[in-house]
Amino acid sequence: MALDTSVAIAALNGDPAVVEKLRNASRICLPLPVVGELLFGARKSQRAGENLKRVGALIGVSEIIEMGLETASIYSEIKLVLKSSGRPIPENDVWIGACCLERGMSLLTNDAHFSWIDGLKIESA
Repeated sequence: MALDTSVAIAALNGDPAVVEKLRNASRICLPLPVVGELLFGARKSQRAGENLKRVGALIGVSEIIEMGLETASIYSEIKLVLKSSGRPIPENDVWIGACCLERGMSLLTNDAHFSWIDGLKIESA
């Protein structure tokens, strides 16, 4: 199962529901845009050193979902459908959805707009 950024942050903050879901997961995956957002958030925080260590620990136990040409192709399809339907979502979330669709992987999220991505398997945190 892949995590979106808000769920990854909830895990880092010890949210009991998220922590329980992750304990039962066979593997934890982080799409590359999530990694970038987590590192950015840690670096801009007032406790950058501490937060970078926490993010690094989560990255260390996770499989990083890389992106390539196929991801870009899926991204372009998702983006076109969302734009045509008048339902734009944050740019990185389009990339996160593309990563998951490419691998047939479910996304653990509480963000309702991910449901606008056709075919994306979603699990609530």
